[in-house]
Amino acid sequence: MITIQPITTTDDDLLTPLTELYEQAFPDYERRDTKKLIKLITDEHRFSCLALMNDGEFVGFFTQWNLDLFYYGEHFAICENARGKQLGSETAKVILAGIKKPLILEVELPTDEWSVRRIEFYKRAGFELSTEHYMQPPYEEGFDFIPMQLMEYGGTLTQTHFPTIVKTLHGEIYGIKIA
Repeated sequence: MITIQPITTTDDDLLTPLTELYEQAFPDYERRDTKKLIKLITDEHRFSCLALMNDGEFVGFFTQWNLDLFYYGEHFAICENARGKQLGSETAKVILAGIKKPLILEVELPTDEWSVRRIEFYKRAGFELSTEHYMQPPYEEGFDFIPMQLMEYGGTLTQTHFPTIVKTLHGEIYGIKIA
C-alpha cells in the first residue's frame, strides 16, 4: 500500500534516495539543479516534495506546487526496481484523492513509445490532454525550450484559461515573466 511522506528538511533520511532518483529519472534539461530542488524543499511554502513509500520502503516521489488556480505536478518518478507493480497507478489515486482544485502536468509530445505510454497512463488516471501548443522553459541556462503538452485533472482550466496557466507556470515555476 502506497503512503506519502512529505520531505521538508535536509536531514530527512529519504532525501538521499530521492535526489538520486531525481537525477536518474530526469535528464539535465528536464530538471533544476539538485541544490535548487533542496532549497525549494526547505524554503518554498507552495512546493511539496512527497516521498512515496510502499510497506515502509522508498519507491518514488512526486513534487507539486500549490498555485492560486491549480496545483502543478512537476516531477513524478518510481524507482526502477518498483516499476511494473501498479505503484504508479496506486500513487496517482492517493494523490488525486487529496486535491481540492485542478492538477496540471506537463508531458512530452507523443513522439515515441514511452511518451505515448506516459500520456495513456495519465489518461487512465482521469487526466485530459490539452491540444494547445505549449513550450516548457528550460530549468537552467544553456538549455532550450521543450515542446510539450499540458494535461489536467479535475477541471477545465486548460480549455478556458490556457494563457493564464502558461503565464503562471512560466512566471512562478521557471521565473520567466510574460506580458
